[in-house]
Amino acid sequence: MKKYLSLVLAVLMVAMCVSLPAFADEEKTVITIMNRVNAEIDLGEDNPIIKAIEDKLGIDIQYDVAPPSSYAEKEQIVMASGEMPDILYHHAAADAYLETWAADGIILPLDDYIPKYEHITAQLTPEMQEAFRANSTGKIVALTRPHNLNQWGFVMNKTWLDKLGLEVPTTIDEFFDVMVAFTTQDPDGNGKDDTYGTTIALGNLTDYTNNGWAAAFGLSFIQDESTGEYNTIPRMSGYLPYLTYLHDLYAAGTIDPEWVVGGNGLNPSDCTEKFIAGKIGCFMNTVSCIPSWYSTYGDQAMEDYEFIAPMKNIYTGEATFYTIPPMWGCYMINADAEENGKVDKIFELIDYCYSEEGWTLLHMGIEGMHYNAYDFENRTVDRTPEQEALLASQTGAQVTFCNYYDGAGPIISAYPEATEKYWEDYNRVVPGVKWVQVPYNRAPKYAQFDADYPDANTHLHTIETQYIMGEITLEDVEAFLNDEYYPLSEEMNEDYGIWLEAQWSARD
Repeated sequence: MKKYLSLVLAVLMVAMCVSLPAFADEEKTVITIMNRVNAEIDLGEDNPIIKAIEDKLGIDIQYDVAPPSSYAEKEQIVMASGEMPDILYHHAAADAYLETWAADGIILPLDDYIPKYEHITAQLTPEMQEAFRANSTGKIVALTRPHNLNQWGFVMNKTWLDKLGLEVPTTIDEFFDVMVAFTTQDPDGNGKDDTYGTTIALGNLTDYTNNGWAAAFGLSFIQDESTGEYNTIPRMSGYLPYLTYLHDLYAAGTIDPEWVVGGNGLNPSDCTEKFIAGKIGCFMNTVSCIPSWYSTYGDQAMEDYEFIAPMKNIYTGEATFYTIPPMWGCYMINADAEENGKVDKIFELIDYCYSEEGWTLLHMGIEGMHYNAYDFENRTVDRTPEQEALLASQTGAQVTFCNYYDGAGPIISAYPEATEKYWEDYNRVVPGVKWVQVPYNRAPKYAQFDADYPDANTHLHTIETQYIMGEITLEDVEAFLNDEYYPLSEEMNEDYGIWLEAQWSARD
């Protein structure tokens, strides 16, 4: 009998040993994530980076992805179905969709959870958190993906300046004169009338928080520096002078006329191509974007071009960066996470991805597999082209929860000379420019205005473009504003002014 029992026990032990891995897998918390990811990135079960996170935290991550071209449609279908995953990426700010999902109780309020997690709170500033406080519930309902700080100035052809004996402009009048010279004085020396001073990049005409042009006219989500009032951009003192400045630049022949083809500016890649080809002398850009094309275009680009500050504000006399909290979409958590017991594991995952270790893993991969050495402090990496290609197939910026750590990306450039040039540009310009972080605009009626009057801002932009192109007069613009736009937006503007003043008063 003892032998029989011993045999049974041995068989049971063997069976238990064989089944242990399956049992352990069953005990892992399954966390489902839906994300907007390029098709070349494989986040399946064989992904070693995702596997490393799973092993670290004792979880099972299951991804549902869609490419950028179809993600928004898929997101709407999923959210309407009532089958929201545990974590869902929303490629927008706190828009009308997020407001609706918050009001419907589909997404989890996060106010009680965020303070518990040190890495999340270390990377999310109060302004970032407040940007996702829903008007409908008064609760923070999403975690942003921290991104680079967009400090907008201009990239200028330094060789053209030197050839024409010009200094780097610092005021709008000096800038105007340089643009005229770049257009009329044959700066490339080919004897042809084939250069323009500048162009307008896509989105940079009307996106007033990312606009090196508008910064000189005090246009952002701030108190009007001339009147002291809180108004929307079309009612601010600098608005018409800003449009008139662009109108005058265009009338002088300094703006490449192709800017209008894109609706509100050329695609940034087209701007770069024209600049590198020597067809325009400068265009608006951010200091953080420069290293990538220094790397692409090499030593000659670093010799020929340099980043310059935005022009001095006409009211304050100070060159100023107006920036919103640096964000690239957000992550929402299923409200059912509390009921199904997943909420702690979900936050443990996100907090780890906000840590230096998790951030490095998701950005740089695994040492020995995706890189040979990584200097986190200086953001430099030693890796082969093969390692870089492997990394690009297994992770990327879209996969991360925290895109920039302490305000800096994973690498400045894989090209050491470009990194050196970046710091040269940065240290020459940025310390001398005033930095104002403006609130992300969450005024309730401002957010609703486009939905209520879908043609209003479209018509406004058409009027702006026509004026810049010289097709209508300043009097026509003023008549449109006074007779149509101002009356239609009066209630929205009042609500916006109250909201914005409260934001700045809270800081004081």
